[in-house]
Amino acid sequence: MRSIKSILIKYFMLLIATLLVLIGITEYFQYKSYLKYFQNNAIEKSEILASNLQATLLFESKKDFEDLTKNHKANGIIVVDTKKKLFAARGEFFDFQKINSDITWSDHYLITRTKIYSESEELGTLFVRYETSRIYTLVQAQLLYITLGVAALIISILVVLKIIDVQLTTPLKELSDFAKKLTQNDDISSRLQITERNLETKSLKDSFNCLLDNIEDNNKSLNDLNTNLEKKVSEKTIELQEAFDDLKKFQNQIVAQEKLASLGSLAAGIAHILIKDNGIGMSKETLTRILEPFYTTKPAGAGTGLGMSMVNDIITAHKGEMSLESSEGLFTKVKITLPLS
Repeated sequence: MRSIKSILIKYFMLLIATLLVLIGITEYFQYKSYLKYFQNNAIEKSEILASNLQATLLFESKKDFEDLTKNHKANGIIVVDTKKKLFAARGEFFDFQKINSDITWSDHYLITRTKIYSESEELGTLFVRYETSRIYTLVQAQLLYITLGVAALIISILVVLKIIDVQLTTPLKELSDFAKKLTQNDDISSRLQITERNLETKSLKDSFNCLLDNIEDNNKSLNDLNTNLEKKVSEKTIELQEAFDDLKKFQNQIVAQEKLASLGSLAAGIAHILIKDNGIGMSKETLTRILEPFYTTKPAGAGTGLGMSMVNDIITAHKGEMSLESSEGLFTKVKITLPLS
């Protein structure tokens, strides 16, 4: 009877080992795909930023550098000229002189190196460092769910083995020992008790059949538990994949919008300036009269009411437009459009 238990243990251990190998291979290739996508995305963002920085290096305008890089999602940005002399930097500083390739993985960072050209003339080099902690967090979350699923599977297997040991192996061993005693005892008293023992054997057989039914019922319950656990792990994996797909779509939309905004504005010769705060906002009455000369919400003697009116006149004189949007208690947003020529 012990040999049956040993075979089952070996079978279940082989099954667990196979599952762990398959999970490890799947996680490895998924992790590599995450890194590849993150790397391609970082290269594309760096190329867009390098294209926008052409005029900054031509006119040596560090203010333009600050304006163009202030919203860039990077840990550190460094621009050097053709002589490797530092032109400008933003964020955390790092040793760019050790970067010898266009893509460098260093600890928890990805560093890109992009040449800045104006037509065919090289103007300098852009170094951008991105944090990679988000990828590690995503992979760790997936590993956690998989580990919980494997742990639940192992617990289920141990419970099945315990049930087999208690309810099947022990009664069968008792029955086997009883059969051995019948064959070994050849005296008259044993033969006279054959009928009684046959009855006991029938009773044991009935008990054994009852145990088999119980084991079958318990096995069905365990199978249902296994199915539910596999379903939960599958659902969590699908949710993580959908979240990653949404992240990819969102990042692609941002990159596309940056390209369209940069190319569209330059092609049309128009500059767009958007200013937004999270202050107390303005009422509808104030918003409709804000551009009127001498209109003010301040107490008498505390303001002239000419500020916004003069700003609007200056923008109009330069053939531009200004529009305002506000929600009382939430924000105020000012959009200014000016021709570049």
